[in-house]
Amino acid sequence: MRREHQLKMITIWGGWYGSRNVGDQALLITIAELLRKTIGEMKLVVLTDNPQHVKDYMRRETMCEVEALHNRREFLRVVRLLAHSDLFIFGGGVPFYENLDHVLAMALLVGIARTFKTPYMLWAVSSQEVHSPFARRVFRWVLEGAIGVTYRDEHTANLFRSCGFRGTMEQVHDPGFWLAPVSDAEAREIIGRARGVRYPDRPLVALTPRHLAGGEAKSGRHFKPKKEEQYDREVDCFATVLDWCWENGFQPIFVPMHVVSPDDDRLAASRIVDRARNGVHALSIQEEVEPRQTPAVYQQCAFSFVARVHGSISSAIGGCPVGMYAFAPKYVGIMRAMGLEEYCIHEESVSLQTIHEVLQRLHLNRQLIRNKFAEQIEFFKESALKPALLARQILLNREL
Repeated sequence: MRREHQLKMITIWGGWYGSRNVGDQALLITIAELLRKTIGEMKLVVLTDNPQHVKDYMRRETMCEVEALHNRREFLRVVRLLAHSDLFIFGGGVPFYENLDHVLAMALLVGIARTFKTPYMLWAVSSQEVHSPFARRVFRWVLEGAIGVTYRDEHTANLFRSCGFRGTMEQVHDPGFWLAPVSDAEAREIIGRARGVRYPDRPLVALTPRHLAGGEAKSGRHFKPKKEEQYDREVDCFATVLDWCWENGFQPIFVPMHVVSPDDDRLAASRIVDRARNGVHALSIQEEVEPRQTPAVYQQCAFSFVARVHGSISSAIGGCPVGMYAFAPKYVGIMRAMGLEEYCIHEESVSLQTIHEVLQRLHLNRQLIRNKFAEQIEFFKESALKPALLARQILLNREL
């Protein structure tokens, strides 16, 4: 029998919520805000490997009550929590990938929820390539027990279909589109503290690479670790972008979205600066930029070129035209969802000609893209609200 509690208790798992990644922080912040917008006061419990960090940034960023539990060290509390939760959410990000430990953890958590008849839903989830037959069987079992399935990109829908899922699912936009940016003045202060020589007569172009060195295999990330030659390809691509920007009158500036080892974007920026002919002219933000600061920083730029999903989303929020280095399906998926797939440079087909063609299009169509963002941002937000409305309906149905 469920215990009575005044506030609705909602548990969320699935993203890298304990990481110092701006994108994962943005996901949790906006999901919490959307739940509060649709449900009202509630208790949100986050399952994470870094509870204290989650508590710290959520205390600063949201007004809802948030608790965080360690996935493994507090497992008995996690079981009790799932038994008494009103709703269990797989929240945003990329919870569908084939790492065995992760797949088993997903199966265990869903098994607990189903045992105690706790409803669960998928909130704008995304995925990586999945080839493991075992993972696909688990994913089908997870999907078939969900009250609602919403996904972020068509690649993920295709994966779910290939797993044998034939239920109803809906494509929605990322909750990050609801992120409210800080003031222009705060963004300019961050840019002013960037390392390097500023050329005031040149418009800024934001560069957000990501560190793809093989060391990430040990950190259990959700994408397959890249070989050194693949990382070199990304570095070469960004070096070419940097050179093109400088030679066409722009001021390149590196904007990191993760500054903690081993996934430190500043390591990639340093390597790109060394590789580029004009690397000495690039600015580099060295501090940890917070989720609400990132869109405001991009807003100060003529355009951006990124290798992070929430780099593109933050650019859109700031009205900043964006190009993407797409090294996994989710990167193409997010750009396609915004109608910007033509500004993707695919890892497998990167070339000097392709880079120059994409940058030239991005440069020439900057104002068109800005206008498009201005027209569509409310649509993106309306779409991103749908999972929160679904969550509210699930909770209302449980009261009947």
